[in-house]
Order: sequence, then structure tokens, then C-alpha cells
Amino acid sequence: MPDIFKAGAVNADSAAMDEIQHFVRINDLGTGVPEQRVVHFAQRMIPITSILRVVDIMVGAGQLIPKRVDKKTGTRYFAAATIIPPSYMDSPDPTATSPAPGESSAR
Repeated sequence: MPDIFKAGAVNADSAAMDEIQHFVRINDLGTGVPEQRVVHFAQRMIPITSILRVVDIMVGAGQLIPKRVDKKTGTRYFAAATIIPPSYMDSPDPTATSPAPGESSAR
């Protein structure tokens, strides 16, 4: 029975991370979104004690990219990483070269 609640929490955290990434993407005007705005937005989805840890996890996972740190205040500014559509993730390596027309791929 406790596994039911654990599975729901994982999905809720994942949804919150997607929402945070989208928030940063639409609010970044080229200079990044200040960490305070990200924390304020995340407050309604994530417990306050977990917000900074979730932001750090998102940075480590590549969902958020630190653009700069304000030297005076220490505030971090974030940009959102580009989302790769699932169809690209399932396709073969796009950098691999294919055989020329008329050539066999077997060697």
C-alpha cells in the first residue's frame, strides 16, 4: 500500500520540474530568470524545504542552465534547456553516416 503514495509523489515531482522548466523558458528574455522568481513559482508545487534541492537536481540533469551569477548579490540566473522531442530520442544517431546510394551497408 505505501508504494501507491510513493509512485504518486514521483509523478508529482516530475510534473513540478516540467512546470518549472516551462516557467523559466517563457520568462527568460535572454538574461536568464533570477533564482528568487523560480523559487517563488515553485512554492505552490513543491514543499519549501525541497525547492533548492529540486533546482540543483534540475541543473545537474541539464533541465536548467545557469547563465550567470550576480557578483553583488550572489543570485543565480537560469535558462531552460532545449526539450528534445521523443521522436528524436528513439531514432538512430543523426550524426552517423549512411552509405552512398548504390552502396551496401554490409562490409
